[in-house]
Amino acid sequence: MGVGDTNAASHADTAEPGKTDAVASCETTDLYGCKALRLQSHGYEATILPEQGGNLISFGLRQYRFLRSPRPDQEAEFNEKPSRYGIPVLFPPNRIDGGVFQAAGKTYRFPINEQSLGNHIHGLFVRQPWLILNSGTNGDEAYAEIGQVVDEFHSVYAQFPHQFEFRIRYSLSASGLLQQVSIVNTGDDPLPCMLGFHTAFQVPFSPEGKAEDYNLSVTLGERWETDGRMLPTGILLPLEGEDLLIAGSGTSPFAREWADYYTANPRLNSEGIPINAMELTDRKLNIKLIYEVGQPYSHWVLWNDSAAGDFICVEPQTCAVNAANLNLPAEESGLVMLQPGAQWEAASRMYAEFDREETNADDGRVER
Repeated sequence: MGVGDTNAASHADTAEPGKTDAVASCETTDLYGCKALRLQSHGYEATILPEQGGNLISFGLRQYRFLRSPRPDQEAEFNEKPSRYGIPVLFPPNRIDGGVFQAAGKTYRFPINEQSLGNHIHGLFVRQPWLILNSGTNGDEAYAEIGQVVDEFHSVYAQFPHQFEFRIRYSLSASGLLQQVSIVNTGDDPLPCMLGFHTAFQVPFSPEGKAEDYNLSVTLGERWETDGRMLPTGILLPLEGEDLLIAGSGTSPFAREWADYYTANPRLNSEGIPINAMELTDRKLNIKLIYEVGQPYSHWVLWNDSAAGDFICVEPQTCAVNAANLNLPAEESGLVMLQPGAQWEAASRMYAEFDREETNADDGRVER
């Protein structure tokens, strides 16, 4: 698999740079009691917390804040439940039945950290510190690359006995935020490769916005039936009700409580290219956030914390929830067995668009 099928880096620039906005920067700062990397370019800003799960904790464009970042009164919750903020890295994603699965003749045992349902949830790296592999600027691009180099001395090796390199490169430019992922199997055995991102979007994007003005659409395909422990039964169901609206022109991100799993159904754009994406729109402020994910992310999860009304998680995954325990072929479950020496890659992009009539070309905001 490669990044060429994602379209994430092939679009024309989405912002008209002002003289100051075009200057790219990458700075080290302190945030939430740990080291942070702050990227800026063309009015966009992003902050990464390598020491706290490699979480990209903020992304915005001038006064608009797109990702849910913890306020001072939410820092305790962030430390306890980091998956509710930013872009947490899930490897493997979501839930594993009893924390146990088998793949290629090996048995894996993860801790039960969802006691009420008897599952493991959110994977190995959501709380792990990540290495800073590279950072800086290149013209008008600001970038940072973080990674995990896993061997027999790494803290996750006892649960996941594989040698591999896991890299995530984030970059900002006029095209928005680009995420490029690379996983290389440096060991001698096939490696179960299952990845997702628990991406949490703030609603509204700014204080002048209202949650009731927001519209969400996602390229959903079918919904996985789930049991009482929030695990897929292996049966796919047709979309209905609000799910059909989400998959079409959209509806409110709080039209109902979402805690559901779906296959992805990419749509062809005007150029005939399949696009796998979320669009979250403030219809009063005329701003649309677009989250394009690569074709390897063949599944989505939607979760809005019982429709609480201030954020929604739209989570791309490479596989179904509990994929390794589903009695399904790999092309349906999404389970990838990465062979020794092989590399897996994918890319995603997040950017903003504004209605033309609301846009001043010198303002640096995005027209459509």
